This record gives sequence, C-alpha cells and structure tokens, in this order.
Amino acid sequence: MLSQFGVTVVTASNGREAVSLVRDDHFDLILMDVQMPEMDGYEATRLIRERFDAVDLPILALTANAMHGDREQSLAAGMNGHLSKPIDPGELADALADWLHDRVEGEGRITSQGVKEEEVGGMILNEEVALPRVAGNVDLYLELLQQFVDEYGSSFHKYEDLLGEGDFEGARCLIHAMKGASGNLGMERLFEAARSLENELKGQTSETISAQNRFKNMLGKTLEAIQQRLVRKNDRL
Repeated sequence: MLSQFGVTVVTASNGREAVSLVRDDHFDLILMDVQMPEMDGYEATRLIRERFDAVDLPILALTANAMHGDREQSLAAGMNGHLSKPIDPGELADALADWLHDRVEGEGRITSQGVKEEEVGGMILNEEVALPRVAGNVDLYLELLQQFVDEYGSSFHKYEDLLGEGDFEGARCLIHAMKGASGNLGMERLFEAARSLENELKGQTSETISAQNRFKNMLGKTLEAIQQRLVRKNDRL
C-alpha cells in the first residue's frame, strides 16, 4: 500500500531489526507495528527515542487492537500517533501528509491518492478512488456526499467566525475535520487545500491568507461538483 504514495519503504521483520536499521540509516518516518517477534514496537520505540526525539523522527503506532488504551500506551512509549489496522488508505494518507510535509517540500506533496500534486494536480471529485472505501456502494457514497454538503456547505463562514472570535484552535480543528472528510470521499483538491491551510494555521505564517483563499475557492468548486453528481444519481461507474 505504501508504494502508491511515492515514498521509499524499508521493512523490518522484528523490533530489534527496526532499531538496528534506524541506527545505521536515515529515515523520515517510522510506522511501528506494536506486535513483533523478539522485541515489540513499544520497546523498539523506547530504544529509538534514546537517539532521536519525536520531532527529529516521527513514529506512528500500527496495531490491530482498537482498544481505548492503545493510543495512551503508544504515546507513553514515545510515539507521535496511532493508526489502527486494517489501515484505511485515507487515514494513512492524512498521516503521511501531516508528518512528512516539511520533509517533502519542493518534491511534490502527498495527497490522499498517493500522487504528487505537481504531477497531476488531483481531481475535484474522484469517485473511482472513493468507492472502494464504501465497498463499492454508490448509494452510500452519494448519501455521504450529501452529508458533506449539509455539514460543511457553509463551513468557510463558520471558519471566518471562529477567526473573528480569536478561536484559532477551533478554526484549525474545523479545517482538520474537513481534510479528513474530503480525503475519504475522493475530494482530492479540497483535501490538499485543507491540508495546506491547516499547516499554515499551525505556524501562523504570512502565507495563511493565500492558503485561505485557495481553500475557499476549492470548497466552492467541490460543492458545485457534488451538486452536479447528486443530480446524476442514476449514474453508475
């Protein structure tokens, strides 16, 4: 799955091998399976953290156990975040975009479809990518599109209101939620615009205004594309 995101992948068969690889080579991100032979992912992370902190080398936990305490245990071991198996491609794309953003600048940006923005630019509404996430159920997909319109159709006005109230964290959380929803529903360009705006909001840089304008413009185009698709409810791929 990772190869489709345009990243170079190195695998380890157990925790000891993972620690050894990190000691001998350079990595931008580690996806750490917590259940491995010889040494589990938690112990491997603790050893890696003796050399690299969470900023220099992000580590995301992978676990098949979606238990309440998994996230807390992962963070306590020194991991930056947590992904549950089976891995959802949209969630994986979000994680890669979040943690590899600064490391791929100038080389293309990871999107929810695993391509570089400079190469193809993405699609406003990519139904072929989104349908597998709903088991090919077109009716469910259209229902989710309508829910997106209902929930986020006026989101930019809400975003502006939050900024006006000085609630920058609330504004960032709103954009983050839209980033996840748009990525899962195949809204490639809106996902990228939301990801860019969220990153600018984290740093409050001089590019925030232009990122806001790009997001507003792409939200309008995406909503228009959704409305056109909903009109064609009888169409099937």
